Amino acid sequence: MLNISKHIKLFSPGFSPGIRSVFFIFNLLLPFCTTAQQNLVPNGSFEEYNWCPNSTDGYYINACKYWTMPTLGTSDYFNACSTEYDASLQTYMFSVPDNRLGYQYARTGTAYAGFSYTEGNDPLFVGDQTFTEYIQVKLKQSLEQGQIYVLKFYVSNNTNFICGNTVGAYFSPTEIQIPTYYNVDLIPDFQSNLSVFFCDSTKWFEQSYQFVAKGTEQYLIIGVFTRLYESQTSDSDGNIISGLGQFGANQYLYIDDVSLTEVDFSVPNVFTPNNDGKNEEYKIEGLPNNFSFTILNRWGEKIFQTDKANQEFWDGTFTGKRCPDGVYFYILESVKDNLKKTGFIHLVR
Repeated sequence: MLNISKHIKLFSPGFSPGIRSVFFIFNLLLPFCTTAQQNLVPNGSFEEYNWCPNSTDGYYINACKYWTMPTLGTSDYFNACSTEYDASLQTYMFSVPDNRLGYQYARTGTAYAGFSYTEGNDPLFVGDQTFTEYIQVKLKQSLEQGQIYVLKFYVSNNTNFICGNTVGAYFSPTEIQIPTYYNVDLIPDFQSNLSVFFCDSTKWFEQSYQFVAKGTEQYLIIGVFTRLYESQTSDSDGNIISGLGQFGANQYLYIDDVSLTEVDFSVPNVFTPNNDGKNEEYKIEGLPNNFSFTILNRWGEKIFQTDKANQEFWDGTFTGKRCPDGVYFYILESVKDNLKKTGFIHLVR
């Protein structure tokens, strides 16, 4: 067992005034970490419903509990509870896996949502406008300023339309209600990787976004925020479509398993680079890309610095020489998000 009292060396008084040894010992024993794993998106798997989707009561997303439509676009809800069958189309209308817009099993459970995006030469559109659908949900609680979160959801391409490569998410402090059928003028917080096409209709494509919260986020909106011709579209075989065709580009996506959770990460406070093959690299897991990490010795001299805290590590050396046992000070910072955390590292060989 590590004898803390044997190895503690306090910083010089001028370096970090006001720090007491009692506090410091406590800090050594408890690494900074978050433990909450609650999904802040209610009904993220779309299993709960206000009513089973049907053509009489409705089959839009508002049939699903907690979810709404932020625009006039009519995003859809599908659930295996629905048994309505159209003999002329020879398909179930709003069920899972078979429904009027394609065939797909839920990623988990027996339900999911869906939304479309259509643009181009369709005579129903005015000028260069597009038809776009979104889904919206109020989070269980506002996000904590400075806390790191990860948003995840899964999309699958409808089997009856071309496959696109674009989906995004937007966080709002208030509920969005915009009386339009077209693209909303919002800059998404998250935009999917435009090099990945959702062509394999048997697959659920994971979308993931890690970020530092502003503290104002209360509503989540998911849909298409870019123009398909500004990205690209593809047919079901993965061939890039250069022209919009007679009725433009039409992308329809199923969506399932939406989650928003705090990120678990820790800043280790004991480091033992003693060539035993264990704990030889000091690194921080679970950080977004925009964090820098700096380590100072007891005299305030910078001995390690990186702008890629989630990729690069300290090996316990400075200018090629092994650093001595002792207490070091770290600064973990994201200038972009105006976030800064500090603490101590105890190096023991």
